[in-house]
Amino acid sequence: MENAHPALKLAEIRSQIGENLLYYPPGNPYCPDRRPLLACMLVCKEWADTFRPLIWRKMFFSQREAYRLNKELVLKNGHHIRALILRDVSLLLHGWFDNCTQLTYLYFEPTMSQRRQLWASPVLQNTLPASDGPNIDLDFLSPDSIDLLRALIDKNPNLATLFEYWSNLTPQQTTLFQNSLCNHYNHLSQIHLMRWEATVTDIQLLIDNSPKLRDFSFCYGSLHESTPPPTMPRTVNDLPSVPPLPCVSDKKAPEHRVVLDLKHIEKACFSTSIFVGQTVPIIHIHAPELTSYSWCGFIGATRFLGTEPIATSFLACSTWHCPRLSSFRVMLENDHILVGMPRMLETTEKLVDIAFERCVMSDEFLAALVHKHSLSLRKVNLKETKGVSSASIGLILSSCPALFFFRGPHEGLHALDWVKAPWVCHKLRFLTMFLDFSGLGPVYVSPPAPENTPSSRNPFMTPDQERVVMSDAQAQEIYGVIYNQLAQLPELCSINFGGASNGKTYVMGVPWSLKSGLAKLSTLKKLDEIYVTESMRSIGVEEAEWMKANWPRLKMVWRQNGKKSVVTEGGLAKVERAFRPRVRVAIDLSGEQFPF
Repeated sequence: MENAHPALKLAEIRSQIGENLLYYPPGNPYCPDRRPLLACMLVCKEWADTFRPLIWRKMFFSQREAYRLNKELVLKNGHHIRALILRDVSLLLHGWFDNCTQLTYLYFEPTMSQRRQLWASPVLQNTLPASDGPNIDLDFLSPDSIDLLRALIDKNPNLATLFEYWSNLTPQQTTLFQNSLCNHYNHLSQIHLMRWEATVTDIQLLIDNSPKLRDFSFCYGSLHESTPPPTMPRTVNDLPSVPPLPCVSDKKAPEHRVVLDLKHIEKACFSTSIFVGQTVPIIHIHAPELTSYSWCGFIGATRFLGTEPIATSFLACSTWHCPRLSSFRVMLENDHILVGMPRMLETTEKLVDIAFERCVMSDEFLAALVHKHSLSLRKVNLKETKGVSSASIGLILSSCPALFFFRGPHEGLHALDWVKAPWVCHKLRFLTMFLDFSGLGPVYVSPPAPENTPSSRNPFMTPDQERVVMSDAQAQEIYGVIYNQLAQLPELCSINFGGASNGKTYVMGVPWSLKSGLAKLSTLKKLDEIYVTESMRSIGVEEAEWMKANWPRLKMVWRQNGKKSVVTEGGLAKVERAFRPRVRVAIDLSGEQFPF
């Protein structure tokens, strides 16, 4: 058959079949299910020869995997491995990967047990005498293991991606890696380094000698003005019990300028990096090609003994020139975000995607950001960010016509500030917000719930903290305004108006009720999921039938975890039957409805 049809190559067909048989379970991108391929290999020799490279193409080695395979088998098939994820350093020390010469992806990280050893003992084996700490095997930090890792990199000229998460290399070991990368590996397109101690010169030299480098990360590391003393000890005892905010020394120190040119790098991450030196630096980052930057807040994890050099947040002491930046993400940052970010973003011409997760924000900064980039913003994520008012939310929704994704903070939005101005984000597809209408209108304290009906009370509340209820007229007015705004968003696919409680403040959401004006949302023909939280208790059989008839794409109605959120006169079972068979009612297990 192959001779009769030269254009038809059976080996290619078998290879394509094998690609489809290689299944990666959800949440586990490292270990594919190879059993279908192994079964196919038993058919004949040709099938075995075709599927063997696919089975070995991406390999994950941990202490557990070491018991399933043997060294001879790995050596025999090492040339088939293209992506190697290594979490057991003992395999490297015993020469398991001597024949791996075709790697394009290398991910190296100590195991969790080795990490626990690292933090429970002197951090660097060669800086403290053995008598100063417990006798724990730290071979994964030994010079021999580091040399073997460098040798493995040396044997793979096609290596394009390197994740080096070794954990706390000494300055001397960092220099060895940096020199090796600069001298031999200028073909790398991705380099991710974690917990390195390096100088600005080291990073600059690495970038200068990597013309293909486009993605660079320097996470949980320490940048120095110059090479730190080789014998400077560091132990876990130096870590504070509560991570401080940027720890600048009390003594006044002169500022000076340090330049770091990112050149051709398009995606960068300097998460939780700090600058250590005897002076407070101003690091100027020149990044003409940078389009994406992410940052995870400063935690002050590095401490040095003796000289007490100044350690400060990389974000707080840097200025940026990044005109092409379009995607910016910050997580776990305190008020330093308001110091470093304005300097970083003042040269940015067009931001498309911004995310401030678990940060401290100000309305003034957010307003300035929106006014400058209102026409280009498409994604805004403010998950668990504090300091954002409902007026700022309204400004975003009424100023960004290209917005298609919006996630508000978990602080409940009050009053009507966020719906006063008409929304212009008619392309919006995903909307998540947490509302709080408990302070509007006449209020009263509801009577205590009967002892045998725990579901009638919010589980977060004590008996003297019952929910606050609005008057019906006030509620209908508010719901009507919100429904009118939602009706102008025909592209909406997902709506989550959350309601939850922190034990003190009961956060009320919007009910999905025909009585409250649900019929106004008949224009949302693309809606495929809604989230029904504890405060949305008005969905009945009539509402369920209306949703099925008017929202043809609706597939999921998520209700709050552990709560019978859809509570009506007809009962939950009748409502679920009314939604079937097309629409499924399920419990939301993500925990998003319990943000406090």
